[in-house]
Amino acid sequence: MMMREDRTLHYRGGKQPLLPELAPVAPPDLFRNPPPVDPATREAYTPTEAECAAFGNPFDPSLRFYRPGPEAAGRNAGYKGRTGLYELIVIDETLRRMIHEGASEAMLIAHARKNSPAMLEDGWNKVIASLTSADEVLRVTRDE
Repeated sequence: MMMREDRTLHYRGGKQPLLPELAPVAPPDLFRNPPPVDPATREAYTPTEAECAAFGNPFDPSLRFYRPGPEAAGRNAGYKGRTGLYELIVIDETLRRMIHEGASEAMLIAHARKNSPAMLEDGWNKVIASLTSADEVLRVTRDE
């Protein structure tokens, strides 16, 4: 099996076009870069129920998120450097068979998500690890 530039999957049985979610993508679509919160100016806070819900997670009052502190003023102030959010779809035998048989987009995505977390989930993990802010992750993943 081999993926080509024309976004089709080539394999022994023939050639099958891939859905945008499963096609090889250009680097800007493969990952997003929310900036990390600058440790020198960040402030801790308890996330709201709405913030947790935006990530598809239950509210937990023991969570601590970080955001730029009040002393950080101006565009991009309070952030330093870059961090990446990644999404990788692993094409296993079941997914390969589903693609070949023309399964619906919803079925393909449902199967792919069993083993491959979405970019938003990677963002949640980075927010929990204090690598970036919830606002930035939601800003760069809004179109998902």
